[in-house]
Amino acid sequence: MGEMFQVSRMTARRALNDLAREGWIVRRQGIGSFVSEPAIQRNLASLTTLTEELQQMGYTRLNSRVLSWNKLRAPTPIAKIFNISVQAPVLRIERVRYTGDVPIAFQILWFMFEPTWGLTRADLEGGSLYEILERRTGMAVEWAQQRIDAVSAVASHAKWLEVNTGVPLLKVTRRAYFTDGSPLEFAKTYYRSDRYSFQIDLYRKRSLY
Repeated sequence: MGEMFQVSRMTARRALNDLAREGWIVRRQGIGSFVSEPAIQRNLASLTTLTEELQQMGYTRLNSRVLSWNKLRAPTPIAKIFNISVQAPVLRIERVRYTGDVPIAFQILWFMFEPTWGLTRADLEGGSLYEILERRTGMAVEWAQQRIDAVSAVASHAKWLEVNTGVPLLKVTRRAYFTDGSPLEFAKTYYRSDRYSFQIDLYRKRSLY
């Protein structure tokens, strides 16, 4: 780069640092610097999964990597969320979501252990989880409660999202429910803020005079 533009190595490094800070390029440790893809902008007007939303936006290379899949006894906070007894069986799953080979989200998912759902690793690695469970249960996913916070990346998140520790992430906490009010999932998703944003369309309520 220095030879191409006839600038010193230090000047080239500063320029790359500026481009990375402004989100124009991404750095992959041990590989190099690459031009960033446009950030994903997600609308909060409807209840969808990440897979459904990106498919509607034309993305075709969304995939997942399941990091852990454990059947546990429900800790007290999870038991309260699912309205089940403490120590009842639940599933705790960690996975990373990618567009192509670029990680965009790290997830921690909790589900009640329901053998009739037949959840498998393959279900979590491809396709819309909501669509899969709607087909298997015969119930629709009706509503969810969602909260968005800004947090700093801890080491475990930074590792899988391929960012530096301490960079800002968007943390989304969601509780989703079926039409009969029974819980579907409790999820915490950590999004890379340079690759992901949320959009809300607002309409002003007009008063009649």
